Amino acid sequence: MAFPHKIVAGLLLAGALSGAAGCGSREPADPTLLKIKLLDETLLALNDKTNKAADYKLRSIRREADRKLKPALDAQVLQESLAIRAKTKGLIAYLRGVRQQLLVATGNTRSFNNLDQKQQVAATLGERSGSLASEVGTRLNAYSDYIRQYLPTAPALAPPMQGENRLTKQAQQDLQDVDFATFYFKDTSLVLVLAALSQKEAELLKIEAEALERQNWRVGAPFG
Repeated sequence: MAFPHKIVAGLLLAGALSGAAGCGSREPADPTLLKIKLLDETLLALNDKTNKAADYKLRSIRREADRKLKPALDAQVLQESLAIRAKTKGLIAYLRGVRQQLLVATGNTRSFNNLDQKQQVAATLGERSGSLASEVGTRLNAYSDYIRQYLPTAPALAPPMQGENRLTKQAQQDLQDVDFATFYFKDTSLVLVLAALSQKEAELLKIEAEALERQNWRVGAPFG
């Protein structure tokens, strides 16, 4: 299955780079903002489908566990899988909550008229340690740390930009002192922040899908 998290990766990185630089760059024209918002909406819809697919995968694991071919191991794997799903759903709910806070703060709960809003975005997210922007990164990385017990190769969801392997080596070097929150959220328009949240949601769903696939193999394998 091809996951949607790469659909807007290049666009988000380019937009975040321009926001991080923040020096006299011209605001995008309205059509550009609307295109990004449409991509954000598409990604959200795909995320919802991926989220439902994870529920189906969990049902598959439960069915295998109910066969009780390896009762002790199967029961353990099922409980672990239930915990993974709960952890993922909790983080998605948190990210959707941050999104809603931004929509309310910028007057975009019913329509999208202020997609280029930066002032209220900055006021909502903050910049200092302990701010909402910082907390988003902390929670994403905490999920990565958690899921590695089931998927050791899981990447950090909110790495410092020096560790963002989708950037060129030169860009990573130029941004070696820039953290996740600064890169994605500082001096950044609402629409790019919303798209970044959708992007991270897609990435964590991809990681969860890989972890649940491994769990499904464990419960269905003839030997544990």
